[in-house]
Amino acid sequence: MNDLRITSAGLTDIGNVRDHNEDAFAINNDLGLFIVADGVGGEQAGEIASSLIAESLPLFVKKTLQALPPEPDEEEIAVALGRCIQETNRLVHERSRAVPQWQGMASTLVTCLVRGTTACIAHIGDSKAYILKRKALKRLTTDHSLPHPCHFRNVITRSIGSMEEVSADIACHTIEPGDKILLCSGHHLTSKQVPVRLLLKLRPSSVLMSPNELRRLSGGSLVFVFLGSHLTSLMPFP
Repeated sequence: MNDLRITSAGLTDIGNVRDHNEDAFAINNDLGLFIVADGVGGEQAGEIASSLIAESLPLFVKKTLQALPPEPDEEEIAVALGRCIQETNRLVHERSRAVPQWQGMASTLVTCLVRGTTACIAHIGDSKAYILKRKALKRLTTDHSLPHPCHFRNVITRSIGSMEEVSADIACHTIEPGDKILLCSGHHLTSKQVPVRLLLKLRPSSVLMSPNELRRLSGGSLVFVFLGSHLTSLMPFP
């Protein structure tokens, strides 16, 4: 049960680097679950891995939440979300081994599960989560990556599907009306960037962004989560 009314929106763009989009996102306001997944660049069928995550993780979460007490504490929420991520990882890994053209597929993941006044953030890889609270943007995740010795892009050290077991970093945060949570698969956001001023002005009825604006903001996919008690209806992205 969520104490805060939630509205949300997401969009994705191919960006300026790849020739096809390997991102996927999922939004489920009823569950309070929000997902961004980014197929690991250079791997086989990265777009299949990210799509599997976006489709399967909500199913695992829905089933797991039904077994929790009516008002679970932060530890119970975090443990439940971690269990669902493990189930999702095993599914992607098994599909990778079962289908020859999908062998080696993997994806990053960042997800937010809102229960009551708690937002539980979990991530694997370099997809990121931020919270915009009282005009201050704070990053909530630390990348699982290392600098590549020859290329400008980092090497992902942890991903969904690459191994039978994976460990997600999970942390719970107290949220309040007016907070905005952002999940993204792209670049870092900083308080010096123009987009932060844009984010401060965002309202659920005015979340519209062109592909060029999205590329400048994140270079990939974004999911916005608005938290409040007086939010209006959401205008979907075109």
